[in-house]
Amino acid sequence: MKRIVCLLIAALSVSLLLGGCGQNSDPLAIREFIIGDSIGTVEQRGSGKDAEYVIRITLPIETDFQNCTANITLADGASVSGESPCLKADLGGRMVLDLTLEHRDLIIENGSSSRSYGFEIALSQ
Repeated sequence: MKRIVCLLIAALSVSLLLGGCGQNSDPLAIREFIIGDSIGTVEQRGSGKDAEYVIRITLPIETDFQNCTANITLADGASVSGESPCLKADLGGRMVLDLTLEHRDLIIENGSSSRSYGFEIALSQ
């Protein structure tokens, strides 16, 4: 019985390790997106070349949307492009974003590849 339990634990451990490997394989991934106390989620809509990427976040209604300081964790080697329409400044890894713009995409680059992320912003009281 003890042997079976050990084998089950080992199998579960391996499957968890292998399952987590795919999360870091996207070189253009936003792994974490935070503004203040609000944590955003990233959604992929569609697949292949038609895929759209969206950062969904709920922000307090009193947020200064013209000067949002975001903590963004990216895939290894990736960076926020200076061509991002909403990027105002890079404060040593903390990005200041203007989320009032009509075209407020955030562009992530890694090597010669890039991806645009749109925003869906909900408001909280």
